[in-house]
Amino acid sequence: MYCPNCKKEYESGITVCPDCKKELTAQLPEDDEVYSAASDPVKVTSAANDIDAGLIMNLLINNNIPCFKKDIGAGGYMNVYMGYSVYGEDIYVDRKDYEAALDLIGSLEPDKESVENESIDKEAIETEEDQAEYKLPFYKNPRVVARIIVVIIGLGMIFSGIIGLLDK
Repeated sequence: MYCPNCKKEYESGITVCPDCKKELTAQLPEDDEVYSAASDPVKVTSAANDIDAGLIMNLLINNNIPCFKKDIGAGGYMNVYMGYSVYGEDIYVDRKDYEAALDLIGSLEPDKESVENESIDKEAIETEEDQAEYKLPFYKNPRVVARIIVVIIGLGMIFSGIIGLLDK
């Protein structure tokens, strides 16, 4: 016996689902929701990486727009070999859903006003007084990190030379 609501299987003596209180049936009902891939695919957008592609695809699927993604160039191979692809991914939808998909994807892009406000905020930080307050920690400053690495390598070479001279 199966519950048509939560799709759990129960022994034959039980007639009502203890979880959702629905009456059990002999067979599970057929799924009403059939997921179909795009039959006439059209490229709707490109995503920079797998995370962005997943975000866009989830948005489309949640709005009942079938879609799929395809790696650009050797991106599929790079995902397998390196774990990351610099090529990005194309997202395809069915031709009849193209306009709706564009509208949904357009809702993900930031407004021009918010981008302008953000650039104004960055300009405010760039004044000399604010720069003194807004300093990066030393370990996030690439110049400092590069200098530390060069010093460590130099010291390693000096110690190797000294040890080599002492062994003779």
